[in-house]
Amino acid sequence: TGWGADSEPGAVLVLEPVAGESAADGSALAEVEGGRDSDEFYANAEIGEFWIGPCPSLRQVAADLGIATAPLADVDAAIAAGGPVRVIREADPA
Repeated sequence: TGWGADSEPGAVLVLEPVAGESAADGSALAEVEGGRDSDEFYANAEIGEFWIGPCPSLRQVAADLGIATAPLADVDAAIAAGGPVRVIREADPA
């Protein structure tokens, strides 16, 4: 869909197979923005609101995409939960 390519750098899409179906449940894991109430506001040019402007909350991302969301810090636990893992980096050369 292209969502997140510019608005959520570093976001990860995790697809988990649904037992007995040829479908998968998706979850988007994105960095929680460095809002005005965090040290990241000024300190982190990648996620700090001072540098990049306001970002959607995880709740807003879930509503936009229609899938579950979680903080990017949970990616290791999502991968460790089991199942085959495929990593596709730089899938879109543009």
